[in-house]
Amino acid sequence: CSAALPGAAVPTPQSAAPGPPPSARPAFGAYLDPSVSMPNLSAMAAQTGLKHVVLSFVLAKGNACDPAWSGTEPLDSLKADIDLFRAAGGSVTIATGGADGAYVENTCGSAADLAAAYTKVLDATGTNLLDIDIEQDVQIDKVIDALGQVHRARGTDITLTLPVDLEGLGPGQL
Repeated sequence: CSAALPGAAVPTPQSAAPGPPPSARPAFGAYLDPSVSMPNLSAMAAQTGLKHVVLSFVLAKGNACDPAWSGTEPLDSLKADIDLFRAAGGSVTIATGGADGAYVENTCGSAADLAAAYTKVLDATGTNLLDIDIEQDVQIDKVIDALGQVHRARGTDITLTLPVDLEGLGPGQL
């Protein structure tokens, strides 16, 4: 969006590379839960045209500050499929949290430990898009500090998913 004031020089458009930059957050991403049923991402993209997914949920393994899919599966178990999807033009956001399970946000003792857990997730999946789905109580100051550390260190694009009811956001989400 641009505007010109009367008498001001009209800005010259900058040439831009076609398409969004690789780290740009897509407007929509289907949530996929690998613990329920994980489709072949490349085949799904070819059949549906879907170019972005949110893989959910990374939880704490063994109630420790150790991220894993659904708290049980190794983070790198989906890496090959994610790489093929990305090679076909897709992008992947990784979501932590959700409705059930032990959150890494609660099992990591400090913001530095939580930032390291987030970094481990991003490194293992080869993405830099992170969604924090907060449906349980968390130490929000620790989460914000950890997210700030990750964003400053690697420019991670971060979104929050919060539950809402008919009255709006609850006190925990505010």
